[in-house]
Amino acid sequence: MVIVILVSTISAKSASFQNLTSSQTTIINSFPKFRRVSYDDPKTVDLKVGEIPVPFFDDEYINIIEKRSISSLFHHLPLPPNTRSDILSKIHDVSLVISHCDHPLSWVRNITKGYENLISKVWVFTKCGKEVIDAPLNAEIIVLPNVGRCDHTYSHWLSGSYLLNHEMNPIGSPYAIIVFMKDTDYMFNTQNDDGQEFGDLISLAVANGLGCKRVDINLHYYETLRLLEYYGGYTRKGGGNFGEEVPFHNDTFPNLGKWADYIQIHPTAITQNIVPVCCGGVWAVTSRQIAKHPKELWRAIAESLSRGDNIVEGHYAERLWAPLLSKPLSEESANAVWGMNPIVSREPFFLLGMLTLP
Repeated sequence: MVIVILVSTISAKSASFQNLTSSQTTIINSFPKFRRVSYDDPKTVDLKVGEIPVPFFDDEYINIIEKRSISSLFHHLPLPPNTRSDILSKIHDVSLVISHCDHPLSWVRNITKGYENLISKVWVFTKCGKEVIDAPLNAEIIVLPNVGRCDHTYSHWLSGSYLLNHEMNPIGSPYAIIVFMKDTDYMFNTQNDDGQEFGDLISLAVANGLGCKRVDINLHYYETLRLLEYYGGYTRKGGGNFGEEVPFHNDTFPNLGKWADYIQIHPTAITQNIVPVCCGGVWAVTSRQIAKHPKELWRAIAESLSRGDNIVEGHYAERLWAPLLSKPLSEESANAVWGMNPIVSREPFFLLGMLTLP
């Protein structure tokens, strides 16, 4: 057994919410209705740096788009209990890919509680010259150069021969999951966790191709997202910077689109210019979704992210994991999204291109 850690029909307006969790219902009930317009000329809105637009969640959307689960737009919301249980019963393979710098890993055992028998393989890639403390049982510890942060780790793993099932089976499996995570636990409830969040994450990967741990995943208008420029570096949460200092910016790639074209990244999860974006560096994906791309792509990403530790290319890569590895929306779903009159954010920083409420 090998485990690697690293939807939708149109329903009537009166569709029942009986399968939604209480947290989902709270989110659903907290947003206003949309107006209907064509998607041919999406509106835009200019925001000041630091001004956060309202996310693209709404009860009308969920009513129209999804009857069986939450849909591939909501990569982080837990699935309805019956759907979640059915998916978890079919998962046969889970693997963990952990990008380590300097934090102890005892918390990993807490979040994976109840799923130990599924997890067949754990890789810990350590990059900062620090001892790996409390690694999961039987983890393989591999030293990598301290470049490209977690996104380099993930692309390195994807470009290698670590996933034997993927090597032997070109089409991959929809029930073999790879969970990618950092060495920090700030996205998980590690105090009272009974494996609930981990189960949510891997079940979402099956439903959507990619499951995102961060709660603010959003849909983006891809042509606007391509214009993203990142203005400054990133300081690791709870830790220092250990890599060699290199310029954060790269004049060759002034925006995300230039970098994506250079790497020859062509998102497969794009429908009518809509793509999901998952920030935060913690996500799960099926081996089937990985198998849809040639290893040359992952090698090109890993090579580009080898320029240094804290570099702009890493922020570009972070925003393209979900467009590359998620299942695309159906045309019906995309039509319904544009029919809700979303506004394309022109916020001049990390929210550029996000679809927001009017």
